[in-house]
Order: sequence, then C-alpha cells, then structure tokens
Amino acid sequence: MCLASVLFTTLPIRSSSTEWDRWADVSGPYQGKPDGTVNMRDINWEIQHFNTFGEPANRTLIDINQAQIDDLYLRIDNLNSSLSDLRSEVEGMNATNMLPLIDSLNASVNDLRSDVTYMNFTLRSEDGNLYSNITDLQQRANEINETLCSRISILESQVTTMNSTIVAMNSTITQLQNSYTTLNDSVSWLMTQMTNLKSQLNNTLTLVWDSDWHGPMSTGDSVIYYGKTLNITDAVVYMYGKKTSTGDPHQIDYGGFVNGIYFYGAYWWNLTPTSITFHRHGNDVNWVYVRIEIWQKVTF
Repeated sequence: MCLASVLFTTLPIRSSSTEWDRWADVSGPYQGKPDGTVNMRDINWEIQHFNTFGEPANRTLIDINQAQIDDLYLRIDNLNSSLSDLRSEVEGMNATNMLPLIDSLNASVNDLRSDVTYMNFTLRSEDGNLYSNITDLQQRANEINETLCSRISILESQVTTMNSTIVAMNSTITQLQNSYTTLNDSVSWLMTQMTNLKSQLNNTLTLVWDSDWHGPMSTGDSVIYYGKTLNITDAVVYMYGKKTSTGDPHQIDYGGFVNGIYFYGAYWWNLTPTSITFHRHGNDVNWVYVRIEIWQKVTF
C-alpha cells in the first residue's frame, strides 16, 4: 500500500490528448487483457506483479504482425475498389450473368475483412499473455496470415480473369455489331431481289383452257364451250388457224381483212365463263381449222 501511495503521488496525470499506448494497457475485466483504456487498473496490475520475472515480449515481432494486418486491410480495400469498378463496367454492359460472381467476390472480401478483424482482436487480446505464449501467438498469426494471403491471391486471380472475360465480351459485342450490319445489308439486297422477282412474276401467264384443233369450221359465228366454268380475271386469249388438218399453224388475216367487197380471216368475241365465240368471214380460205387457248395472268 505504501508503494501504491508513492506511485499514485509521484506519477503525473497525462493529458486526455495523449495517444493511447497499447503496451501500457495491461489490465481489463479479466486481468492481463487490454481494455482500450490506460487507467488505475493498469497501475494496480503493475503493483501486483511488481518484481516478478519472465521472458520479455518481442515487441518488434508484434509490431511486424500489426504491419502485416495493416497491409492486409490495404489490399482488401484495393480489392473492394476493383470490384466496384468491375460492377460498374459489367452493369454498363448489361452482363447480368456476371453480377452473381461479383457479388460472391464481394462476400469473400467481406469474409476476409472479418478474418483480419478477428486476427487483430486476437493479437490485441493476447498481449497480456505474450510473456508465456509468444511462440504460439506468432505461429497462430503466421497461419492466419498465410490463409488470408492465399485467399487474397485467389481473389486477385479471379479479378484478373474477370477483366479478361470483359475484354473478350467487348470483342464479341463488336463482332456481333459488325455481323448485324452485314446481315442488314444482305436483307436489304434480298428485299430488292424479291421486289424484282415479284414484278417479273406479275407478268407470268398460266394456261387455263385449250380447245385443241376444231374444224372444219363454217363461216359466221361458232360457239365453242369449255366444258367447265372459268372463274378467272385478267384472261389472255390466243387463237391459231390452219388451212388443212395437217397444215402449219398460222395467224393470217387474224381479226379480219377486207379487200373491196370481200372479207377474209377470222376473230373471236363474246368471252364468257363457259364459252367463247369464233367468227370466220365468208370469203376466208385460211381458217378452216382453229385452236383457241385461254391463259390467266398471275398476280402476286
């Protein structure tokens, strides 16, 4: 008690602005554990252990561990920044399939931060036992540090892979855009060809009815029946004549020819859905036999 009185009267009271010294904080609720405050409990702890002996703590080793922890915090912060940049870039590309991977990386980084925080707390909470457990603490710190370094290396590798993937995706998007332009040009060319083909097809004729050869034909009107009803529009009629059944087809005096008082040739008229009328002039000598074809104009 006398010693305590002397210490209490001789030790100066520090200003509240003085920085906390972790090596002076030796006492806490469980004695020997730091509690974040240097106060009378720490002085009492020193008095109780006054003039005891043991192996001195390796402060340099602990400071090195603290530097390693600070470096880990810095690397984690850099990873967080890289992941944020990646998320912005991927969201801009609308690559939703990569967002879950980034979320997983974020979760891993958060786990790393928790591990580092636990390691830091462990180192601080066990400072009081460094006199007897410095070797075990150093081994434990090394194990945690190796684990964290391994996990950070894996994360950094994943981030590098994601960067390469994004570059490849950008290249693929550029190729797709070029392919789209080429395809669009091809479609335009095909549309032009289809328009031209449709125009050509609109002038195509399809045979609907063929009378075959009739004759010998009398002069005047002769009604030739189809034998069926033709429900068509845009009909085209072709008519051919022969002098004899074995002669060559011709169209001499087609529509009629007048020479003074003489009428030659032939023509057709009165086209109906069931028949067509053939007329042969009275002086004609060429249209003894006749053949009529009816064609329909195809429209698309």
